[in-house]
Amino acid sequence: MEPGGPADKAGLKRSDIVTLLDGRPATSIAVLTEVTLARKAGDTLKVSYVRGGKTATTNLTLGTIP
Repeated sequence: MEPGGPADKAGLKRSDIVTLLDGRPATSIAVLTEVTLARKAGDTLKVSYVRGGKTATTNLTLGTIP
């Protein structure tokens, strides 16, 4: 995870387990890639994740690939 990047700004941590991305089960890297590539920079995705056994949700705004 890049410091200051979209995941960092959304409050996600390296150890978080993403369970839903924009309402789709995050069952693989392929799903994460598919969902993010279908959007454009500046779009906001709802992300559900597990941290320390607790489920939480945040909004992640997509950036551009440097």
